[in-house]
Amino acid sequence: MSYYEGLPFYLALLVFLAIALVRGTLEKPLGRYGLFASLAIMFCVFAENPAELIYVLIFYVWSMALIFGYASLRKKKGRDANIYHSAVILSILPLAMSKISGALHFGLFAFTGISYLSFRVIQII
Repeated sequence: MSYYEGLPFYLALLVFLAIALVRGTLEKPLGRYGLFASLAIMFCVFAENPAELIYVLIFYVWSMALIFGYASLRKKKGRDANIYHSAVILSILPLAMSKISGALHFGLFAFTGISYLSFRVIQII
């Protein structure tokens, strides 16, 4: 399955949307269901290429460590420009590695959505 391609993708979206609609109508919270639906779609999309799934997982762990590490340092040391700039540079590193490796044709950290996710991490920081 690929993002925005083919009938299986849209059928899966339709099923998850229908369940969300029913849950919303019953005034059930969508938080955990939304997480489950997102992870299920991601797994289906990245399951065809296990390397991409591994890259997404590594990116996730890297990003979460960076976000929580920066938050911890900010609590201890307050607003420090050097720490902030270092965190932003470290959050751009996977995206830069992806773009450089793409130009060299070996595809390190190449997965669909890395640009969007990188910019979201920077936004959180």
